[in-house]
Amino acid sequence: MTIEIRKEYGIKLPDSIIYATAMVNGATLISNDKQLFKIVGLDVVSLEAFCGYGIPSNSG
Repeated sequence: MTIEIRKEYGIKLPDSIIYATAMVNGATLISNDKQLFKIVGLDVVSLEAFCGYGIPSNSG
């Protein structure tokens, strides 16, 4: 899964390992990296939304 994410989205290997790990374990990532919001199957919440600043997430 890591290599597929890296190839499909052009993401660096260390980042794709983190993303694949989150996906496999059903974890939500909290990040300011806008690139993450395009990864299908990854549950991401922006740091601003997590802190209550009103920026939406891509979950549910």
